[in-house]
Amino acid sequence: MIDEAHRLRNVYKPSSKIATAIKLAVAPFPKVLLTATPLQNSLLELYGLVSIIDDYAFGDFKSFRARFARLGNDADFAELKERLRPLCKRTLRKQVLSVREVHQPPCPGPRVRADSGRAAAL
Repeated sequence: MIDEAHRLRNVYKPSSKIATAIKLAVAPFPKVLLTATPLQNSLLELYGLVSIIDDYAFGDFKSFRARFARLGNDADFAELKERLRPLCKRTLRKQVLSVREVHQPPCPGPRVRADSGRAAAL
């Protein structure tokens, strides 16, 4: 499980040596990538993240870039979404219950709140 996976989004670039090393290290294992950061610059970042999970989902970098880097029509967009369906689960914050909503055990002692660098009993 890789949290903050958006930091690996440029793994397709030759200059991204750390991301490439991580990709190679986790290659033989099942992977789950977690990120709350949306793609920011281009769909090539999506290619990078998906290639960590499955090198064959989009083919090679040149093929992906030629086909999807600029989504020109609805058919291209629909195909991209279909290829992502088995690999990607998008969840919005409002769709996720907080830990407190699911179960919050009773607090055994006084609750403490940080207040300007000091602890204050509630």
